[in-house]
Amino acid sequence: MSPLFYGLCSALPVFLCIAIGPTVVNAVLDFMPVWFTTGLSVAGGVLPGVGMAMLLMYMPLSKYWSFLIIGFVLTAYLNVPVLGVGAVGLAAAYEVYKKEMRAATAPAGAASSLGDLEDE
Repeated sequence: MSPLFYGLCSALPVFLCIAIGPTVVNAVLDFMPVWFTTGLSVAGGVLPGVGMAMLLMYMPLSKYWSFLIIGFVLTAYLNVPVLGVGAVGLAAAYEVYKKEMRAATAPAGAASSLGDLEDE
């Protein structure tokens, strides 16, 4: 039942805003105090930085810091859109995955070949 209520918490206000129209929504926004709307604007401006900080806390940066620098250069200096940076990141992640899979299977393959030699 929890996902249903969680979905309704988001879906119901959006549906009401669409159903009653922009004039009523603008009237409600005009009724709000200026300090409240200013606070919402400040919070909205801070959210990308907070999200990036949270993401960096969970990423293994000590191992993959070069990928962070590549993404930053692509975005900041070359003006590559987020979708392009995501595609480059996906390709890099696939290459890292293939490399780690080869490293994980190499000792197992070496051990099986030694076992074959012992049987002879």
